[in-house]
Formats: sequence, C-alpha cells, structure tokens
Amino acid sequence: FHGVRVRMGIHASTPAEGELVNQVHPVTGRTMYVGLSELIGREVSEIGCGGQIVVTAPIVRWLRANRTNNTPWAKAHPLVLRELGVHAAALVTMFM
Repeated sequence: FHGVRVRMGIHASTPAEGELVNQVHPVTGRTMYVGLSELIGREVSEIGCGGQIVVTAPIVRWLRANRTNNTPWAKAHPLVLRELGVHAAALVTMFM
C-alpha cells in the first residue's frame, strides 16, 4: 500500500454550457450541483489515474497565460504542467 491516490478533474464552465444549478439533497442535506458543466467536470475527473489532476483545454490555456505573463498568481502558485496527450470524452475534448 502506497497511500491514498486521489484523481481530480478541473473544468471552467462557459455560458454556452447553460446554467449550473445547486440543489439540496433531500436525504443528506448536502448541496448538489446539476448542469452540463458539472457533468463535464465529473467526466474529466474519471479520465485520470490515481494521483493525477486532469484539466480541460480552457484551464490549460489559463494556466499557460498566467505562467507566460508571470502574473502574481503564477508567482504565488508554481506548478508543473505535464501534457500526456489529448483525450476525447463523450462531452468534451481535454488535455491530460
């Protein structure tokens, strides 16, 4: 056993994807998000293997722009961006 391996997906919604609605789950009382952007985010997270963070193409562009322009955000949040290919999902094409 080498510890817990979490996989994560990051997606930034666009107006074209429609509204993201939040609802309260009737049994647990937790907030749920429903909409196309939530579905895309869920699909993105399922693509990765344990320990990976998979992001959609708009996120890659945003990260690159911040790094290229040496923004205060980029200085405060150093990162390593490894492109392992472009993967097509049912709803979205993304970088991994």
